[in-house]
Amino acid sequence: INWRVSGSPWTFLETSRAHWHKAFAWPWTTAWQPLGQLAHVDAVFWPEAVAGLGGALVIPWMARRLPPMWTALYAASWFIATCSTFWLSIPRFLLVAFPLIALLAWWGRRWWVHVPLVGASVGVLGFYSARFVRGVWAF
Repeated sequence: INWRVSGSPWTFLETSRAHWHKAFAWPWTTAWQPLGQLAHVDAVFWPEAVAGLGGALVIPWMARRLPPMWTALYAASWFIATCSTFWLSIPRFLLVAFPLIALLAWWGRRWWVHVPLVGASVGVLGFYSARFVRGVWAF
């Protein structure tokens, strides 16, 4: 689409660099950035840190429980989502990676995992819904 509309297939990358100052960076170099900001900012960067670091920690579990291709797909999705000069929208990018949903479903077969997972989901939804209603959704 970029090539057809703007004449260059790299338009998205150029726009990201110009408007949002996003460029390629290794995940391990930018992982410390959200952690360092957690004490100084409100709840906007918490999900980025949790999803970015937690997303990396589930890869070994996926390797044991899911088909190798699914694990490779998720690992590539995580890598692409976190290869940026700063982390933004990591939870959104990882939640559409279906191997993560498959792993959560596998974990959720047990009631003692399912109930806290649903409770945490409802709590996070309520928290961010309240932020949205008050007009402090992000930044």
